[in-house]
Amino acid sequence: MENLRLPLWAGFFVVAWLLTSQWSADYAVKIEQPDKTTVQTRQNIPAEQTSKPALELSNSLPALSNELDNGPRVVQKRKQKLDLVVVTTDVMEVSINAKKGADIVQATLLNYHPDKKNKTQNIELLSYGESSYHYLQTGLLSLSGQPEPNHQEAFASNKTKHAFIRDQQETLKVSFRWLPQEENTNIEVVKSYIFKRGRYDIRLVYEIKNKGSKDYPFVLYNRLVKKDIQTERSMFDVETYSFNGPIVYNGESYEKKETGNLEGPTVKTHTSGWAANIQHHFLVAAIPQQGEPFAYRVDADKPNSLYRVSMVGERPSALQPGQTTTATTTFFIGPKAQKQLRETAPGLELAVDYGRLTFLAAPLFWLLEKAH
Repeated sequence: MENLRLPLWAGFFVVAWLLTSQWSADYAVKIEQPDKTTVQTRQNIPAEQTSKPALELSNSLPALSNELDNGPRVVQKRKQKLDLVVVTTDVMEVSINAKKGADIVQATLLNYHPDKKNKTQNIELLSYGESSYHYLQTGLLSLSGQPEPNHQEAFASNKTKHAFIRDQQETLKVSFRWLPQEENTNIEVVKSYIFKRGRYDIRLVYEIKNKGSKDYPFVLYNRLVKKDIQTERSMFDVETYSFNGPIVYNGESYEKKETGNLEGPTVKTHTSGWAANIQHHFLVAAIPQQGEPFAYRVDADKPNSLYRVSMVGERPSALQPGQTTTATTTFFIGPKAQKQLRETAPGLELAVDYGRLTFLAAPLFWLLEKAH
């Protein structure tokens, strides 16, 4: 036993050093500089690339509505006036605002609670609440100046105000039809959400039909908008030390974006990426179609205490007259359940950040998962 003391003490100091190093990496003050590759001017871009760069598209996204600009209190007062369609599955309940983009604006997890002793309240990941303002903005951008079904446009629902996933029903499809404001619009768009029993991933499908006489070039975009809440850390609450903010995955690893240090927007293009807002046990992720280039833009609206994560397609689809096509995105709104994260998108399980102790923590988690 005497001979074991030395290796045990050595192992203890190695683990202590690793923990200290990871703590410093996670919680040291970091100054994030804007990516120099994204401040390239239009004059510096080669002629063959100047048609419609993603940076320009990202800047041309429809601006935040007056509801956002006027602050959460105004949003709360107007909440009752929204045309909400509620969808309830066995694990979540979401509200979709048909009047503005048919976007998901509220999401509650039915099996998770803020406190083990309080089973009457559920975890809410998307919300109009003043202290947890967070929701999605999605749509299509027209590249030819034609009408577009962006996140400010009105849609009509083909369902009742409350849709349920029934017993013996594995999937539920809720669709919305675009109601263009301009007359003689020859583009028909149906926007559908597909929910699955027991799952936290939601598939968004656009079906676009060109009924006109000229091409309709477009790109798809998604955006996460969230109130930037700075939480004071407490030694009695471990969650206050976990990262709460946006991350962007590039196909191999992800980068945390410290919104408080953003001096300007950061923009990078990834072909197999995704972006998410994460917190201690939960995340809201948007996963564009894999293999397609998207410009990922993160910027902060500090006066309104908001930050935005945008994903804008860089490879336009040119829909010819008489043709129909689809565009898809997958959202994950739920807990960091490793199995579902792995099944939803490559690398999404990395949202569970083990840090430098991954080589120890990941196998232990795998064993616990198998045992459970």
